[in-house]
Amino acid sequence: MPLLQYVRDVADSKALNRLSGPAVIIAASGMAENGRILHHLGNHIGDHRSLVLFVGFQAEGTLGRRIQDGARTVKIFGDPHDVRAEVETIGGYSAHADRTELRAWVRAIGAPIRRAFCVHGEPSALETMAGILREEGVQEVHVPAHGQSFELS
Repeated sequence: MPLLQYVRDVADSKALNRLSGPAVIIAASGMAENGRILHHLGNHIGDHRSLVLFVGFQAEGTLGRRIQDGARTVKIFGDPHDVRAEVETIGGYSAHADRTELRAWVRAIGAPIRRAFCVHGEPSALETMAGILREEGVQEVHVPAHGQSFELS
């Protein structure tokens, strides 16, 4: 791919912020909360020729989700930026197991699971996961509230 340039160091990443023409900048997942992507968004999200392409899920409350949901203005490093770039999402890419894989994993353990905690995801997804675990025979399933603690024995 002769037009693809892998950016390995900070100096090359900073140089992307000086681009004046259209470009596709690919960054690792992280909900656009930290790192170099914030600089790239801040420098290019106001350009109608730019494309912000999300690959997969953006968690509630994150900058990525606000952009994905159609915010007209977002704050980046505390400064407001009008979102003029095109915003698209490619769904279906995830490193997380689906319900079939979750069931298979629980069954593969081979012994009864006494207790499980569902802690990663949005509330409705956590409740769905808890239900699947209960259906698969997990004796005690918790969806902890923020700050809630448990005694493990």
